Amino acid sequence: TPVAAAPVQAEFKIERDWTMPFAPASPTDMLLLAGLAGAQLLVVLFSVLIAGAYRERALYLHALTVAVGLLVLYASTRVLPRDAHDWLAEAALGVQLGLACLMLRELVNHAGAMRRLRQVLLGMSLLLPVLAVAGALGRWSVLLPGTAAFAACVLLVMLRAWPQSQPWAWWLGASLIALLLAAINLGAHTLGVMEGAALPLATALTLWAAGTYLATVWRSRMFAETRVRVDARKVTDPLTGLTSHRRLLTQLQASINRARNGRPFALMVVELANHAALARELGVLVETELLQQQRVELRLQRANGDVVAVGAD
Repeated sequence: TPVAAAPVQAEFKIERDWTMPFAPASPTDMLLLAGLAGAQLLVVLFSVLIAGAYRERALYLHALTVAVGLLVLYASTRVLPRDAHDWLAEAALGVQLGLACLMLRELVNHAGAMRRLRQVLLGMSLLLPVLAVAGALGRWSVLLPGTAAFAACVLLVMLRAWPQSQPWAWWLGASLIALLLAAINLGAHTLGVMEGAALPLATALTLWAAGTYLATVWRSRMFAETRVRVDARKVTDPLTGLTSHRRLLTQLQASINRARNGRPFALMVVELANHAALARELGVLVETELLQQQRVELRLQRANGDVVAVGAD
């Protein structure tokens, strides 16, 4: 009867309006999704820990970006209202692309002639989240156009920074490609161009998270080693291992200050002559070897507390 059919229609409407856009195909897929989400959580944890230990701001940004990626997975694989899952996942991924621009800007700050491109990255990091939120409020699918703009910007930046960013740029480039594939997958699903699949989306986001983490840590380690070498050259002469001239002046000034308080010191200057003539007759390599031997002898004969340093020449 018409009276009995009304509740059935209402119940069907409620069930129809709640959907899972990227439903796992099997229990195995659910386990794999859980593993990929757990891997992203580990990336967030390690990023925060290492960023705190080494004061690496890019890793803080990466942890935030990966957390937004987890929101994308949640919105894509959970049962949500039909009019909510598409815009929520698209908006989250748009925000993730904006944060990825901000992180890329942080990673290429070492490269020369990048000032204008870094400004472009900053603008994209503001534009993409605004575009994503506007699309969510207006129920427009703007992820694919935003992805195209992101890809063009990333391509320009990577081409400029590539020669100065080896070898960790290979990891960064591969991870950015994975992020682009995830955005294309979700955007094409929202437009109805292709059926969405949870595993490819989760795999792409996890590859991006892990690859960018490795690239950032590798870059941080290389720069830390460079800073250590630069600081060592300020203190030690790289040719002989003796105290550098700059360090000598600092210690000499400290000794002068102590002498004013009644603690005398002695300064002896040793000149090693005829090295120019030796280099002309026997070559620079022989002169360098002799110079190293002489300065090693001086270092071996010093007493405790003495400083043997290289002169300005």
